[in-house]
Amino acid sequence: MAIISETFADTLADGFPLRLMAKDVRTADDMAHALGIPTPMADLWAQLWEGAALVLDEKANHTEVLRYMEGLGG
Repeated sequence: MAIISETFADTLADGFPLRLMAKDVRTADDMAHALGIPTPMADLWAQLWEGAALVLDEKANHTEVLRYMEGLGG
């Protein structure tokens, strides 16, 4: 996964705040559940974004999730 950060994340300017992305993904997932719509992939994405928001710098942007995912691989 290091290739992703070297070729993609490192070349992007600051983007959307990661913490807001995590909140938005969770909100969409919760709304679907409230409507009785199963969202197994959104459940996983919400967990991923929330995990990244807990671990990464408070000022991290949405591209930093790639670095978080690299760390999940061990």
